[in-house]
Amino acid sequence: MAKNKGWGINFEGFTNLSERYQKLGGDLKKIADECLEFIPAKVNPGLDKAISKHKRTGKTAKSLVKGQKPTWTGDTATIQVGFDISHGGLPSVFLMYGTAKHTPRNQYGTPKRAGAKDNPGIKADKNLYNAIYGAQFQKEISAEQEKIYTDAIQKRLND
Repeated sequence: MAKNKGWGINFEGFTNLSERYQKLGGDLKKIADECLEFIPAKVNPGLDKAISKHKRTGKTAKSLVKGQKPTWTGDTATIQVGFDISHGGLPSVFLMYGTAKHTPRNQYGTPKRAGAKDNPGIKADKNLYNAIYGAQFQKEISAEQEKIYTDAIQKRLND
């Protein structure tokens, strides 16, 4: 089951904070899970709203991954967000990035017929793209993760 995007934990000073948290006796896996579990709740409403205007069959909107949990591979935790490509989410890629304008061609690479009109392509939907990859959105996620980590350290220091 292929997903669109795996999200991790990334903010300035992460390594330093995680070392401090471990020295204080905190469970790093538990706090990392907490830093990832809120992300789908922030991402999915924006994706749902942005994909709603592209509702020809509704299949892409239904492929939005929900109810996901963090997965661990060794020391790396990720959480999957976005559209499930293998269950109808492939059009989301074309909607986010757009498609090129081109002239229809036959199997020999020449124009299909005289007077054939160019395919206009699809313009990229920046709202859909920004709902998951936007710089402002990623800053919000990083700030929330940093807050979760610093709150956990403060709680450990006060115990």
